[in-house]
Amino acid sequence: MPIEKQFVIFLHIVDHKSKNRVMRVDFVRSGEIINIYFNKVLGVICISQNQYMKQALNETLLEVKSSTLWYLYFLVSE
Repeated sequence: MPIEKQFVIFLHIVDHKSKNRVMRVDFVRSGEIINIYFNKVLGVICISQNQYMKQALNETLLEVKSSTLWYLYFLVSE
C-alpha cells in the first residue's frame, strides 16, 4: 500500500477517533494490517518530530493577559 494511503488511514483514525473495525470496512483491509500501518506512520512521526515540530513558547500574549474575558484562566503570574 502506498505511504500516502497509510497516512490517510492514520489521519482518519486520529481525526475521527475511528475504531479498527470501522477502518477494516472503509479501507477493505484486515484489522491487523490497519494496526501495522497506523503504528508504522506513528513511528515515523515520532522519529521525525524534532525535525518538523517545535515546542510552543510558554508565554501568554499581553492582549490575552490583560483581557477581562480570559482573566480567570491566566491568574498565575509568570
